[in-house]
Amino acid sequence: MGGPRLRWRVVIGLALAVALIALLRSRPEPAEPAAAAVPLRSAAVQMRAQAPPVDAVASRRPPAAPASATPECELKPAPPSASAAASSTAASAEAERVLREVDAALAVRPSERAAAARHYVAMIGAATQAAASQERSGVDCSKTSCWGAMDAAAESERNALVRLALHSRDPAVYAAAFHVCAHKREQDCQLISVEQWAQLDPHNAVPWLHLAAEAQARQDESNLAEAMHHVARASHSEMYENGVLGEALTAMPNVQPAAAQFAFATSVRGIAAAWAAPGMQTASRYCSAANTRDSNRQQLCSDVADTLFARSNSLVELSIGLRIGQRAGWPASKVAAAEAERDALMQVQLALSQPDAVAGDCANAVALVKQLRLWAERGETGGAREVMRRSGQSASEVAAAYRTERDKRAAQATAENVNPQPSQAAPSPGS
Repeated sequence: MGGPRLRWRVVIGLALAVALIALLRSRPEPAEPAAAAVPLRSAAVQMRAQAPPVDAVASRRPPAAPASATPECELKPAPPSASAAASSTAASAEAERVLREVDAALAVRPSERAAAARHYVAMIGAATQAAASQERSGVDCSKTSCWGAMDAAAESERNALVRLALHSRDPAVYAAAFHVCAHKREQDCQLISVEQWAQLDPHNAVPWLHLAAEAQARQDESNLAEAMHHVARASHSEMYENGVLGEALTAMPNVQPAAAQFAFATSVRGIAAAWAAPGMQTASRYCSAANTRDSNRQQLCSDVADTLFARSNSLVELSIGLRIGQRAGWPASKVAAAEAERDALMQVQLALSQPDAVAGDCANAVALVKQLRLWAERGETGGAREVMRRSGQSASEVAAAYRTERDKRAAQATAENVNPQPSQAAPSPGS
């Protein structure tokens, strides 16, 4: 599991997002939008159109809504004379307002997941305020560690989340407490364990993958084998970041300036990125090419591969499941179909990674927020499959586009290695 730096990677994301608010406020609309201002295209782009073109995914040119047609883009830029400090203050106030409104929306929801999300949102606010306080006192958090102050500020809400989890039967709530505690063993976090998560959620591969990694670290072959047996028999593989953090995204009011929506949505997804990933390396080593020569291990690893490929919601798990399946002797037809699906999902991600230069920064920010909401609802692979379904293309068609582009990049790289460009022109004879 990750340490303090991993846990608070989200705050860096929030700071960057707040900086985007300041950027959008402090400048007029440019004639040519800045390149790559927003790193992802939105899955919702395809879904906004009544009849998306057949090549919308494969061509990486999904239709876009111009900023003028996007109500959220009515954020008026600050006058050119506004100082950077004034713009930053306004941006911080905008982000804090969104946090307050999301907190109020979550407070009236009766579910435990909403309560867990509320504690998470409060942790974001407390840590962000602590970092801002450090900056005001002259500490540059980009150069000096502010983790201690941020961690201490979030302590109260973290302990509240843990207490909620200890009395809950919802595995998503317990998983949230497990991830927010990470390696912490102080105060209420000492009561959270992956063993308890596995008992609460025995058909989920994720806690068993964590237990497998711990057993491997102890060189405990018996418990490693037991954990991998549970992974092979699991009905799903779920970290639950979407189940809990999706509550926060759905609580975000729809009518907000685009930059404020973007700031909050990216900070929430930053939390998901910082959650402790399960023991994928352990699974891969357990099902290595050498180990799968044993017939019993081969069958078990084939089942592990099925779990990771077909019953997870992560492209990383899906890809590792495919590699394990190849080692475990999956039939060639099954491998080919799995490769096509993986490549198609990768192509969807590539298509969404390109900002629309015509739509502009604001419309791209709105599109990204809609994509993040879709991902929260359906997960990474589920959201990508929905985009592909709406495009009207098959996995093999989309995969073909991915492979064409991949082969083109490989050929270009080879050509550059064979014929490197000189750094400067050679002098002509007689010069």
